[in-house]
This record gives sequence, C-alpha cells and structure tokens, in this order.
Amino acid sequence: MKICTKCHIEKSESNFYIRKATGYFQSWCKKCLSIYRKQYNKENREKVKEFQKRYQEENRDKIRETEKHYQKKNAKKLRRMRKEYKKENAEKINAQNVQHRKRMSDQYIKKLIANQISRGSGTTIKFKNIPNEIIELKRKQIQIKRLIKQQSL
Repeated sequence: MKICTKCHIEKSESNFYIRKATGYFQSWCKKCLSIYRKQYNKENREKVKEFQKRYQEENRDKIRETEKHYQKKNAKKLRRMRKEYKKENAEKINAQNVQHRKRMSDQYIKKLIANQISRGSGTTIKFKNIPNEIIELKRKQIQIKRLIKQQSL
C-alpha cells in the first residue's frame, strides 16, 4: 500500500505508475496524474502540440517500428475492428468513395492501380511505391474512358 501525495489517499501499488529512470513508484496515483495531465494539456495546448510535432520528427523511425510491432502483435484485433467500423459506417464510406471517384484523388487512383497489379500478377504493391507519372497516366485513361462512355450514351 502507498499514499498518494496529491490526494492523500492510501491505495494499492497497482494504482501508481513506475518511473522508468529509477524503477520506483510515482508519488501521485494514476487518477491524480491523469487529472493533472488533462488540465496541463488543456492549458498548454500550443506548447504540447509543438513538443509532439518535434518528437515525431526526431523519432520517426522509432515510432514506425513501434507501430509495426503493434500491428503485427494485434493483427486479428485490428482486422476485427476495421471490419466492425466498415459495417457500422458503410454509408459514410460509400459516400467518401463516390467523392474519391468524382475527384479522382490520388488515393483512388493508387487503389485502382494496386488492385489491377495484384489481379494481373498476384503480387502486391505499396501505394508509396507507385510513381506519380503512373498515377497521372491512369487518371488520363479514366478521363478518356468516361468521355467515351458519355458520348456513347
């Protein structure tokens, strides 16, 4: 048992975080620390944003590795969550897809190219590996097909 120095309530040690540097428990309990952090973030929004931006720029590779590890470890959970989201938000997703098709956004074009490649050769390609020249050519191809379709009606 440990007493929180903020709220002065005796709580079990599971209610306290452990400091990485020292290996000792924090002096404030998790609840008090959470309340403090929320208030601090609210009062120092710009300062916190700037810190987060700088941290992400300086630790881009570390963040990517952490995300990859999490995605690997939780692949089933993430798949289930995506499936549930798609089911619950089907109308919203369909509306977005209609807008992507109308605007012919890069995301929409890349998706078409990736699908075409995977169907043709059975291999997959990452969106970031699709050159801009290919995206523009595919966009022109779609525009031509749409014009032909309009004129034939």
